[in-house]
Amino acid sequence: MSPKRRFVLFIILTGLFFIVTPGIILFSQGYLFDWQKFRLVQAGGIFVKTLPEEVSLAVKPESGTKEKKLASKKSLLGPAGTLIKSLLPQKYLVTVTPLDNQNISWQKELEVSPLTVTKASRIIFPKTNPEISAIAMTSSSINLVSLPEKNKKTVLYATEDNKIFSFENSTSSLIFDLKSLTGFPKAEKITELSLSSSGKNFIAFSKTSGVIHVKDKGTFLIASFFRIFLKNEKTSLSQTRLVWHPENDNVLFALNQKGGYFFDLNTQEYSKFTEKNILGLTNNYFLDSSGEINNFDYTDKTAEKKIFETGLKSGRYQISLIKDTDFLLKNESGELFLIFKNELKKISGNVSFFLLSFDGSRFVYGTESGEIFVYFLKDVFDDLAYKENEILELGRVENLKTGYLANHNWHLIAVSNSALAVFEIDKRLPINQYEIQLGPISKIIEFAEPEIRWLDQNQNLKSAKIFP
Repeated sequence: MSPKRRFVLFIILTGLFFIVTPGIILFSQGYLFDWQKFRLVQAGGIFVKTLPEEVSLAVKPESGTKEKKLASKKSLLGPAGTLIKSLLPQKYLVTVTPLDNQNISWQKELEVSPLTVTKASRIIFPKTNPEISAIAMTSSSINLVSLPEKNKKTVLYATEDNKIFSFENSTSSLIFDLKSLTGFPKAEKITELSLSSSGKNFIAFSKTSGVIHVKDKGTFLIASFFRIFLKNEKTSLSQTRLVWHPENDNVLFALNQKGGYFFDLNTQEYSKFTEKNILGLTNNYFLDSSGEINNFDYTDKTAEKKIFETGLKSGRYQISLIKDTDFLLKNESGELFLIFKNELKKISGNVSFFLLSFDGSRFVYGTESGEIFVYFLKDVFDDLAYKENEILELGRVENLKTGYLANHNWHLIAVSNSALAVFEIDKRLPINQYEIQLGPISKIIEFAEPEIRWLDQNQNLKSAKIFP
């Protein structure tokens, strides 16, 4: 090669070096060239994590440029997620479709900012057509079903001929036949089963009578069991509300206008712990008819202490303790109140159910018309930030019965007459919702993630795994 040609080649390579090298350096520092705006910008990215892990992804820019498609990579160490890099700062419509079910997808509008990775790490696809198993609890006609609050593996049910059974580990066991109890009206059927926290003890009511069952002691007519109490306190069962202790199977509260009493079922003795008329009770707190929430110890009458003045002086209340002196209260009219940081706030006037997350960070409530809301009780940061007192509306479900939180409180399972609706808790739009048809649902027995158990219209016990 002649010296002239070598010089020309040197000039060309040197020019390419000074042109290409800055581009490589800028790209390595997170810069891209935005051809629509004809300028250098700092790039961002999107991180997506799913369950199941094998999905296809499509990322469509708001600017209308070409859609990017890719597939997730499966990790031997478990769900690792997919990082989509080198994206121009703008909004993107991200669509994720599980490879094992092309009929459903997750879609969200995500905004990418310079030098920032936008996260969507709570994507879980439920099994929209799950395999359902069924067990017939009995060949008899079931009249009523109930289950303990603290023992969801046991189901208690009453048959049309007034026999009471427990069902556990796929086996039904007869507890008592009311026809053999002298004094119980044979023509009346059981209309209510009230169970202690683990189901060891229970009360069965009919229209005019009732029985109490105490394990290892027997089954007694209510009027006979509480005879001394009714006589001494000059009251009647029709004026008295019986409430089980939320933790202790052997403690039963009797509440009426004369005050609050507790019964020790082991000794069959009772004692009065307050003179106040109790409207609602939970753990170590009660709301009385003067509108006060009191802290109490049922074994020590002198321990009673006023906590908060609510102004709520009538009706019956379901009370849930959030922490310390923070409470949720719902009355029979559907009014839901929040006592938070020494302030009382009315949340809604037509609530059908509410539930508090296990970590106390939020609660969910549903209205009689089927709307579902999430209320954040403190600042929460996950894929994005939620502020204390922020309310998120998830959607609406026809014939809404109840709900359950799942997947670390980032999904809600709403129960209707024949289906489940699974909502993600994510305020970025759209809010994804998936429907799972289960057939007629008489009563939900238990949601123990990832499985749900319920009774159908024929009182058959069914179960299905609804999450991977």
